[in-house]
Amino acid sequence: MQRHASLKDALDATFARASRIDTGENELRADFARHLCVLVSGFIDQTIKNYTIEYVRKRSSVTVTNHVSKAVTNLTNLKAEKLISHLLSFDPNWKPKLEVLIADERKAAVDSVITLRHGIAHGKPGDVTIARISNYYAEVGKVMSGIRVLMQIDD
Repeated sequence: MQRHASLKDALDATFARASRIDTGENELRADFARHLCVLVSGFIDQTIKNYTIEYVRKRSSVTVTNHVSKAVTNLTNLKAEKLISHLLSFDPNWKPKLEVLIADERKAAVDSVITLRHGIAHGKPGDVTIARISNYYAEVGKVMSGIRVLMQIDD
């Protein structure tokens, strides 16, 4: 799926630029970490929207796909519980796989990114560093890859 790849590529490039910021530039690194947090949160939302539309497109008529495309427009703030609930609305049989996929470090990463983004958006700087958001992004990537496989979305 081209949109997912381009989102991930752009985000990877942004992380690469962030890694080149001098470690003595504390305020700049903190600003960039907050920016990366917002981008990772958007990556989660947009990737799930894209996967949802692609999943429905492969299995339904154009009118159903159009309806779902409009319905997921406001799909945001996808903490683990909301993400799982959204996915289970397509196939409740996915529950055991999702419980394994979105657990432990991966669940914590997804929830932390969304919580931090919410705080940042409301003027709370949050305790986020480039290293921490990089770790969260790696775990989020595992979740998105697992969901892609589960939904049988082509890369």
